[in-house]
This record gives sequence, structure tokens and C-alpha cells, in this order.
Amino acid sequence: MLADLKIENTLGEGLENTKIPFTSLMESGGGAVVLNDEIKLFGNTPTEAEVIDLSNFLTENEEIIFYTKQLKKHFAAAENYKKSASGILSIRLGRAKNHFIIWFRPEVSETVSWGGNPNKKITYNEEKQRLSPRKSFEKWTEKLDGISNSWQDYEVETAKAFRENLNQFILKKQKEEISRLNQNLEEANKDLKLFSYGISHDLRSPLRGITGYTQILKEDFSENLPAEALETIETILKSSNRMEGIIDDILSFSKITGGELQNKNFSTKKLLQELLVSFNIKTNYPNFNIEIAENLPYTYGDCPMISQLWSNLLGNALKYTQQAPYPQIKIGSFSQENKDVFYIKDNGIGIPEHQKDQIFKMFSRFAKKDFKGTGIGLAIVARILEKHNGKIWVESEPEKGSTFFFHL
Repeated sequence: MLADLKIENTLGEGLENTKIPFTSLMESGGGAVVLNDEIKLFGNTPTEAEVIDLSNFLTENEEIIFYTKQLKKHFAAAENYKKSASGILSIRLGRAKNHFIIWFRPEVSETVSWGGNPNKKITYNEEKQRLSPRKSFEKWTEKLDGISNSWQDYEVETAKAFRENLNQFILKKQKEEISRLNQNLEEANKDLKLFSYGISHDLRSPLRGITGYTQILKEDFSENLPAEALETIETILKSSNRMEGIIDDILSFSKITGGELQNKNFSTKKLLQELLVSFNIKTNYPNFNIEIAENLPYTYGDCPMISQLWSNLLGNALKYTQQAPYPQIKIGSFSQENKDVFYIKDNGIGIPEHQKDQIFKMFSRFAKKDFKGTGIGLAIVARILEKHNGKIWVESEPEKGSTFFFHL
């Protein structure tokens, strides 16, 4: 039976096409294979909908092997199909909660003898001075329905052995699938590199041409052009600059996605001071009050990536706080659950509650009109932290500022 299973088929298809049906492993009227939404029925069984309900019961039951000769005693709905499935034996496959092989046994009439009618009370008759009824000790027979033949120990052991062998098949199939996915992933990475190369070369060249010729129009012919034409030229230049920014951000994201980490210890404080110099804070943001805590812990990670992370967070804080009357940014850290948690706090425009989960996705922006940007910066931050097994979250309130927290 196992030799007939083919790796390219699903388990349900495989068991359907074996020369020897799995229902022949033990005495049964029929069987079912349940693999999530795939259901295969064999022989005399309940309907597909009834088997789905039964599999939900088995899922809740959580037993790896479940068997009973009176199913309706455990699952009331089984009364409806006791003729075909008064008894069942089921095995759970793999680690999935809803993968089952089930054998069904039909109803078999069973007669039980009691020492007396169990439903009739025995009383003492004062007049006759004896127990009444007189025949209470005679055999009382009762026919029970909804009961199948019992499952024998050797049948349960057979089911266990079958389960172990099927799990080996499933594991082999999963390994084949992982191997195929890895191959596809390698091809996708090659395509991504080609795509990045195409963006950096094939798109930049025509973009430079558009920007260059538009700049010539503006500088050499502006005196002879009407105001409407000059406005159009400015729009072209702005759009070109925006497109160049998107290209740069996509390239940054692709490098982070495919790059290997080069981890080392470095000073977080020194990194931030160097970033402030690169932003030319005194000239570009003269009204800002920026505070960096003295006791910032060292960082262990990929320095260029962490530098880009802080650059994006600091850039956002500067951008979205510049309209505040007294713009302030505070950078610090604290210890939580044996982790160094860094934060950057501003008193800028803040983020609405319903958009907090969206801001870390690609091209997701909520302040679209008043502020420049491509919506990739925070996606890059989230990806860098993902590669460092870290986490980022934000606490914010509109018009009262935002605080971004993260740990590696």
C-alpha cells in the first residue's frame, strides 16, 4: 500500500489509487481521509458534510488515536448515521490538528442481560412478606442500538503502525516541497538582483535625461516661457526627483533583504552623533532641541544596517516635527525583559490609532500632501529589525507626537 503512494500526489489521491484500499487493513464498512479541506470517502460512510462535523469533533478531542464502538455516546450527531458509522477508529496524522484517517463500522444489534430490569425498582411487599416483583432476579434482556463490533487491540496496533508509516511519507513529501521552494527562492533572488540592476541602470539613465533637459529648459528658456509652462517644468523636476528617491529606496530595501549580517559591537551614541552631523542639524533644523541620553548601551548588530535604521527614524522625526512651535526630539533607552529597548520621541504631528499597523508596510503613508517621502523608510526599518530578530512598535497620538520603540 505504501509502495503505491506517489510523492507528487496528495495523500488523499494516493490512498484513493492504491491497489489495496486502506479500509482492508481491518474489518470496516468504509473509511475517510480528511486533510484540511480535502476529503475522500471510501465504501459505506456518512456524508461528506457529516464527516466534516465529525472531524471537527475529533480536532477538539485532541487524541492521536480515538476509537469507540458507540460513537453517539461521545458525539450526539452520530445518531443520524449509526447504520454506517456506529463505531469509528481514527488516527491523527503529523502535527496538523485536522488531518485524519478514519475507519467506520456499521451498527450491530447487541443484547445485554441484566440480573433484573435496571429501570424497575424493587420494593418489599408487607402483605406477602417478600420482595416484589417476584421475578426481579430473573434475566432481563434489552436490545441496544447504535453499537458496532468492538475494536480489538491488534487493530488499534495496526492503526498505530499505519500512522507511523504515513507520517514518514508525509515528512518525505514535505522535504520534497521544501527543496522545491528553496529552488524557487533561489530563482526569485536571482530575479530580484536582476531587477535591482535594471532599476539602478536602465531606469536611472532615462530619468537623468528627463531631469537634465528639463533643467536646461528652465535655465536657458525661462525668460521666453509663459508662467504656465514654467509651472509645468517645476512639476516635471519635482516628479523626477521623487522618482529618483523611490528608486534609491527600492534599492536600499532589496540590499537589506538579500544582504548578510556582519554583526559587531559599536557605540550607539557615537553613531547617532555622526548622523546628526550628516543631517547638518544646526543649519537645516536650527529651532530643534535634540537630546541624546548619556548612558546609551552599545549595540551588537550590522553597523551599516543599524545606521540606516536610525537615519530613517531620525529623518522621520525631523520631518514630521518641523511644524511644531517648539520642535523636540529625545533619544534614550531602558531595559525590559533582559533586552535593551531604544526609543526616539518627538512632539510632531502624531499618527492616528487606525494607521499604526500600516506605517511599517511598503509605500504606506498617511501624511501625503504636506510632507515629502516614498513610504518605504519604515518598511526598511522593520525589515532591518526582522533580520536582527528584533521588534518595533509605536505609541502615538495625533498632534501630540510619536515615540518609536525597538530592540534587537
